[in-house]
Amino acid sequence: MEKIKYKQKIHHKHGLNTKFIAIFTLIITSLTVSSCSAIGEIFKAGMNFGIFIVVAIIVVVIIIALRFRKKNDS
Repeated sequence: MEKIKYKQKIHHKHGLNTKFIAIFTLIITSLTVSSCSAIGEIFKAGMNFGIFIVVAIIVVVIIIALRFRKKNDS
């Protein structure tokens, strides 16, 4: 019974240290990294992806229209 309690205390201390390190790392990262530049890059990537999708849809519509046109001509 004594050994079980001792192991639980060690595990609890280790878990507390891990949580502290995770929170400390999160705070330091959030204070040192410029969030505005990160969000700006995300929006740029999203805009580029959106433009790509719109162009891809237009190309698919043109290809489908040309195929229907060829079937109607013959």
